[in-house]
Amino acid sequence: MIRATHVRPAGHWHEAAADTVVLGFDDRHRRRMAMTGTRGLAFLLDLAEAVALRGGDALVLEDGRLVEVVAAPEPLAEIRGRDPQHLVRLAWHLGNRHLPTQITGRGLRIRRDHVIEDMLRGLGARVIEIEAPFDPEGGAYAGGPARGGALVGWIGVSTAYGLAAALSILAVLFLAGLPRDEPPSGPRRHLLHDLGEGARFAVGHDLLRPILLTAVFFNISWFVFQAVYVAYAVQNLGLTATEVGVTLGIYGAGMIVGAALAPAIARRVSFGTLILIGPCFGFCAAGVMLATLWLPSIHLVGASFFLFGVGPIIWTISTMTLRQAVTPNAMLGRVSALIMTATFGARPLGAAIGATVAAQLGIAHQFIDIDNPA
Repeated sequence: MIRATHVRPAGHWHEAAADTVVLGFDDRHRRRMAMTGTRGLAFLLDLAEAVALRGGDALVLEDGRLVEVVAAPEPLAEIRGRDPQHLVRLAWHLGNRHLPTQITGRGLRIRRDHVIEDMLRGLGARVIEIEAPFDPEGGAYAGGPARGGALVGWIGVSTAYGLAAALSILAVLFLAGLPRDEPPSGPRRHLLHDLGEGARFAVGHDLLRPILLTAVFFNISWFVFQAVYVAYAVQNLGLTATEVGVTLGIYGAGMIVGAALAPAIARRVSFGTLILIGPCFGFCAAGVMLATLWLPSIHLVGASFFLFGVGPIIWTISTMTLRQAVTPNAMLGRVSALIMTATFGARPLGAAIGATVAAQLGIAHQFIDIDNPA
């Protein structure tokens, strides 16, 4: 199969195209992919690195022929403001939620998302449903979850944690060198008071309360499991050190797949169903791991870790979107701080429970406890 190995940007080529490929936004950010043009020309996109293709670009085949890239129409929401200042305010809210956004001469465009659309209407925006090519601005957060999962899968969990810690320390050192601003005038804020306000809002909200409780219980269970996994894998399953590393790497692969599939899944299911996918995958993953008590198999372990990677990353993406959409801006920092405090606070508790159960009852009992937390 002939390959396309280079890209010519729109406006930098004038020859007649041998064929045309019509691609949606997700398929316009690829490195390697088999494609077929509208006139039947089959070829392999084989670039040195992933490139964000735009409508009007040309793919250069090995024999010099060109294939034009056409952006496919997609279901979008066009957002219009009352005036330029109002539109800038709406753009800030979209950017604060890290949503891919296209800027046009008449307004902003995002992929259809009824939660975000309701938020924008509440801010006074006019939201119009359209079908059009989607060509958002590039951003620092566009591939974050997938790249993070790839890094974990490539260098291993422990090394990734060490790298994250080193980068965090480096960030602190850089931030420490910034000039300090004068504190704003007014009453001094208290951490516990702010967390209390966030807790009262989250606990009293019908949507945020179950998210908070689910995050706490999941993190406790997850770290109960992590506390003894290596010992269980070696002693009970007979895995080698390499096989243990491979299973942990599969967790990173699951994160990549989950992050990559999240936008496509969100377009095909309701937002509530998208949120439920994470806990359902976590429950299935625990059940698959429980089955290794009777059917010791590295394949079952790998399937469990893969599900553990896919589900929680979809949960993180969907619940963060929901939290940012339903929380007033004045409370967003406090509610986010509360959820992060509860989530990370649950982890050492889970590790302690895991170590205690394993020491008292044996490692195998731990997986029964995870699968039946009640």
